[in-house]
Amino acid sequence: MQRHYSGSPQAFFTGGGVHAYANFEKWEDHSMPSVTEGFANSINNVFIRIMRDLVHHYIARSGEAQLLTTARDDPEREAFLRRFVDQESKVYLNRFYRTYHGLSPDEALGVLAHHTRPFAKRLAVVLLSVRPDASRRELGAFLHRYLPHEAISDDDLWDLYQKYDVKRFSLEDRGYLSGIHPLELWLVTYLQNHQNASRDEVTAASGDVRQEIYGWLFNAHSTHKQDVRIRILLEQDAFERILEDWQRQGYPFGHLVPALGTAIGSSGDRPDALADLMGIILNDGVRLPTVDLQRLHFAAGTPYDTEMAIDPKPQRVLAPEVAAVVRQALSGVVAEGRRGG
Repeated sequence: MQRHYSGSPQAFFTGGGVHAYANFEKWEDHSMPSVTEGFANSINNVFIRIMRDLVHHYIARSGEAQLLTTARDDPEREAFLRRFVDQESKVYLNRFYRTYHGLSPDEALGVLAHHTRPFAKRLAVVLLSVRPDASRRELGAFLHRYLPHEAISDDDLWDLYQKYDVKRFSLEDRGYLSGIHPLELWLVTYLQNHQNASRDEVTAASGDVRQEIYGWLFNAHSTHKQDVRIRILLEQDAFERILEDWQRQGYPFGHLVPALGTAIGSSGDRPDALADLMGIILNDGVRLPTVDLQRLHFAAGTPYDTEMAIDPKPQRVLAPEVAAVVRQALSGVVAEGRRGG
C-alpha cells in the first residue's frame, strides 16, 4: 500500500488499441502518490498502473511472452496468430451477418453496391464477385442502375467485364479493388445460394476464407504487425487467468473487460456484487451466506410430500490480513471525508 505510482495520464496500448485515462483533478496528473493515497483520492492512473503490473506479471508467469522474440517460423507463434485471425474475423463476420441476414439475394446485392463508392470499376468488381456467372449484358444493366448519369460505352463495358473477371483476383484483392471488406464480399456471395443460413453455418463455411484473407499478416514484412496482435492475445489470456484467481478470492463479477480500464470500474456492473465484496472485507475475508430462505416444505401429509433444505456455509475466500488492510483503507476514506474509489 506504500508503493508509489505516477498519476500521469499517458497513453497505454491495451484492449487492442491505444487508450489514455483521465484523472479527476489536474494536480493528480503530476503526482506520485502511494497506493494508499491513490485509493483515498481515487487517482485513476495509479490503479491503471497497478493493473498493468498485474497483467505483466501474469504474462511473465505464463512464459508466453517469449513468442515476441522467437523466430518468425516458430509453430507456436503461428498458432497464436491463427487464433487472432479466427477471433477478429468472427467479429467482422458477425457484424456483416447482422446487416444481410434475412435479405433476398437481390436486396443483399443492392445493399453491397451502396457500400462502395459509385465508380464503374468498383461496381464491376462487386457484381462479378457476387455473381461470377453474370453476363456482360447483366453487368451493363447493373452499372446503369447504380450509375444512371454515367455513359459507359460498349468498349468500356467489355474492358470492365474482362479485366475484373473473378478468376483473375483473390478475394483479398477484390476487397481492395472494390473498397469493401473481403468478408463482406464473401458473405453476400455465400448468401446468394444459402439465403437462410444460420450464423453458425456461415461461421463454419467461412473458416478457410477467414484465414486466407489475412495472408498479409504472415508475409515477411509484417513482424511488427504480428507482434502487436500477439500482445493483444497475451493481454486477453492474462485477464482470463486474473479473473480465475480473483474469483477464488471473492471477486463477485463474472467477467473482466480485457483492458487496463477494468481497474477503474469497466467490469463492475452490479451494486449487489459490490455489496458482496464489501461483506467479505468487513468479515475478515469470509463470505457469509446471503440467503434468508433455509427450508421449503411442499404438500405436507400427501403422497407428494417434498422437503428441500438449504444449509449454506461461511467460506473463506480472502486472507484476513488482506481484508484488514483494505478495511483500514476504506475506513480512512470515510473518517477523513476524502473521495473514495
